[in-house]
Amino acid sequence: MNKTIYNVSNMTCMGCVKVVKNISLQAEGVSDAEVSLEDKTLVLTHRDDFKPEDLEKELLDLGYGVTPK
Repeated sequence: MNKTIYNVSNMTCMGCVKVVKNISLQAEGVSDAEVSLEDKTLVLTHRDDFKPEDLEKELLDLGYGVTPK
């Protein structure tokens, strides 16, 4: 399993945290997602077949800026 850390912008509340986490956990290859509102980060645990561009696009479409840390 691999870990990838992202900076996530535009998260303003715990509802945002829940949305980012739920979307992340639905991405193929992701086994865990830890989201911090305070740090504005998303830490993913994923397999090698995880396609980050798919998740990044989906979160961007919802209004969240996502960049690898």
